[in-house]
Amino acid sequence: MKWVVKLFITTVLFYGCSRCSESEHECLRLNPPPECEDKLKKAVLYKGDTKAYRLLSRAYLNYAIRQEFLLYAMIMANKYDHPQAYFDVLNSLTKVFWDDLTKMDERSAEMAIEYLIIASEKEHHQAKNMIEKHGINREDNSKEQILKIYKGRLVRQGILEE
Repeated sequence: MKWVVKLFITTVLFYGCSRCSESEHECLRLNPPPECEDKLKKAVLYKGDTKAYRLLSRAYLNYAIRQEFLLYAMIMANKYDHPQAYFDVLNSLTKVFWDDLTKMDERSAEMAIEYLIIASEKEHHQAKNMIEKHGINREDNSKEQILKIYKGRLVRQGILEE
């Protein structure tokens, strides 16, 4: 009988401990539950938490409308000066027009290019490579520069000719 009680207690402790460690790491999953997602969003918005930002960006990969991440990218860029967030603004803005980038409005293109340039100035390696490869600058037409960056994709889609 004692061994049954010991087994029961051991099982309860083991299960309880595994649940505790699970709840501590709940927000670290690729698909965090809504209450964790809210914590991540608040940590980004009010604290500039870069780890929460990274986790939130991964969570948004599973959203039907990934562009909703633009808000958090802009806040992390503007308020907390986070280099990856500047680059994420470019990505989020272009994703809005992903089906046909030729339909991107000039103002959105200007914003996307500006954030790309700032990301590059902050030593973001992908942004630096993109700027160097395509000769991106503040003086040229932003929409044309966006189309130049994504020309290969637009050609594959049949939207632009080579």
